[in-house]
Amino acid sequence: MKSFITSVLKSKIFKAAAAAVFWLAAWQLLYFGVGSDILIASPLTVLKTLLDFIQKGEFWASVGLSLVRIFAGFLMGTAAGVLIAVLCSKVKIADLLLSPVLRVIRATPVVSFIILAWVWLARGFIPVFITFLMVMPIVWEGVYTGISQIPKGYLELAAVYKLGFGKRLFKIYIPSVLPFFRGAAVTALGLAWKSGIAAEVIVQPVFSIGSGLYDAKIYLETGEIFAWTTVVIIFSVILEKALSRLLKKIKAGEKNG
Repeated sequence: MKSFITSVLKSKIFKAAAAAVFWLAAWQLLYFGVGSDILIASPLTVLKTLLDFIQKGEFWASVGLSLVRIFAGFLMGTAAGVLIAVLCSKVKIADLLLSPVLRVIRATPVVSFIILAWVWLARGFIPVFITFLMVMPIVWEGVYTGISQIPKGYLELAAVYKLGFGKRLFKIYIPSVLPFFRGAAVTALGLAWKSGIAAEVIVQPVFSIGSGLYDAKIYLETGEIFAWTTVVIIFSVILEKALSRLLKKIKAGEKNG
């Protein structure tokens, strides 16, 4: 019995639950200390609001469309980042011209792009565009670094044995670049989700998480603000974990192959 209790106390689930209980208690104490439902909502209020949300079709429409917009931008940004990285690694003039632009994009505050995009694009497409811009330079840098780290000996052996493009791609390039791509993609997805929601808050497309957050702020519905924020956090964790596991499975498949 003692060994069972010890194993439970050392388990990851128990540690995570204990941490959650601690922070929920701290949140509740902060709520009591502030004493204002407008300034901070209690955990119970947020839970009730979330339960109310999930019973409404509008909530799921907002979550679904936000996911579609942001995931579309993520896929386009990932594809563009990979293609530009390959181009920059093979063509020096492309590297000279494109690398500074991508570094500027990465260094520019996301709100600046949102405001500019609001002038150029329809509201519904702005989160897609912003997500695309945030993802592209991160994936480019990861893939570009991965390609540059491929040992020259591998490429020389491939030339000696006259390996075709397909074999070089699947035996040398993809296994060498995949660890760099995985880290970049997971980081980019987290940033994509947050920047996409930020764009939605500002431009307020129909049926979106960002619009829900903005409406809750306008009407001083603090419980709803906390509830929407909780939704953002939950989906951020789920998406990053799912992508990380997917890429690990791909890596495992490469090793087995």
